[in-house]
Amino acid sequence: METNSSNPSLKDFKPSNFEILFPPLACLFGAIVGLVVLIINSKRGWCWRMPKIDDQHTIDSWRLDVKVFTGGQKSWPLLSNFDRSVLESLELFVNTPWELIKISLPAFLSLAFCPLTLFLHVPIIKLFWPDDLYDTTPNINDGIACFLVPAGMVYAISFGFAFQQVMAKQQSTDMYISQEVDRLHRLLTMTSKMTLSTITIKLQMFHLIKNEMVKFILYIQDKDLPSGHTDLMDIICLISKDSLGWSPAFNTSVRKSVVKIITDTPFTVGSKAPSKQRINFLQWAFLETLGYFTFLGILLVSGQSYRMELSMCIITVISISMLCYIVADMDSPFHGYFKTDLTIVKGLASRLEKIYTTEAMKMVSKDG
Repeated sequence: METNSSNPSLKDFKPSNFEILFPPLACLFGAIVGLVVLIINSKRGWCWRMPKIDDQHTIDSWRLDVKVFTGGQKSWPLLSNFDRSVLESLELFVNTPWELIKISLPAFLSLAFCPLTLFLHVPIIKLFWPDDLYDTTPNINDGIACFLVPAGMVYAISFGFAFQQVMAKQQSTDMYISQEVDRLHRLLTMTSKMTLSTITIKLQMFHLIKNEMVKFILYIQDKDLPSGHTDLMDIICLISKDSLGWSPAFNTSVRKSVVKIITDTPFTVGSKAPSKQRINFLQWAFLETLGYFTFLGILLVSGQSYRMELSMCIITVISISMLCYIVADMDSPFHGYFKTDLTIVKGLASRLEKIYTTEAMKMVSKDG
């Protein structure tokens, strides 16, 4: 058998099926194990990071069921069955298997193209340089370098723009959720400090704050509000009709702060939820195509050693897959490793329960 002196790796030596399949399959297996561990840790993490109200009382799985007892009868339940289902759905909303599969799909496709293209390596070489026309395969490393420099720049710039896009979206989502939770915390504090004619009015205001929290959770999950859902603006009607008026001065300033917090609420009706602001299919197809062409260029590089050539191809495809996963992960704000922390919403619910219970006990003791 005649040896190809120009490029022995192309005709004399070929990687085995094991050498081709093992690296991408090992990466695929490791990625699947990592996603399974992520799902388990995220579900257990909700219990570990459960905010405590005091030493004796801890919210368990969103079961806020505070009621006021007046005249031996239960009244003013803090949460309806619908509210409980919404709060419980927030725990199930994070890191769902289907969403993690969608996040991993671009990276898995890149890994799948690797062995497929490597198996086609020899047919591609023979297609470009047929044996009946070329005694040896020419060394075209200089030509490949001229191709890879601009192709690599386009590839890097495209992924850079995609990364910048998803990073900005995740930062805006984090800021929106933090500001909204902070706004409800401030509103809860101001409401608890107000002096009203009856505690019943204050309890009604707490219910409106709770409804706003439920509305906020439904919005980030891209779910529709039920018909007849009360609005936070109703708090202004309650405090304006209160018999105590706008005195003393401290109470007046607190009420003005409450009104300002409510009127500064961002208008979200009709706007797209953060979970739906995703990179579209054509942009993903563009990024995958650029990555594949870069990989194809690396495949044609002659390293005078098939193991060296195979290693360069494997490293390239793993790098492309990692970039695809990072962009896809950050493109999904509530799933994956780089997700937005929603436990602060749970802390808001815990504080709401504590303050509501305190005010409810005041009414019970006063009636008693």
